Amino acid sequence: MSLLDAEHIMVTTFNPDVKSVERVGQLADGRIGFWSPDATEMAERFSEPQTVIVRICDRGGKPNLEQPLYEGRAQYLASGSVFDEIRGVIHEKYGLGLKVENAMDRAKELFGKKTPEGAVVIDIIG
Repeated sequence: MSLLDAEHIMVTTFNPDVKSVERVGQLADGRIGFWSPDATEMAERFSEPQTVIVRICDRGGKPNLEQPLYEGRAQYLASGSVFDEIRGVIHEKYGLGLKVENAMDRAKELFGKKTPEGAVVIDIIG
């Protein structure tokens, strides 16, 4: 299985030291990325471009140990054409799953402040 065929990836950052499981999509230029309707933590975690380790995993975060680790450069986006592209790719690939996630985010916004959308684009470098 290639990274581009994966349903989920584990993204590890080193500053802060955090692992997360994300739904992955591919941009037209070959980069990969992920999107969230609530990017509050994502904006803090990727406030500056970071080196990350990416690994194919299952939905629960269990890594596929037969697949390689990839090193990449991750950048947070809150708007723009690349943001719109990754958002569209993720919505097209995951359809129903994202509808549930969006509904949960809207419910959370009813009882608190509006949450920002965000995306992270990763250039695989090794």
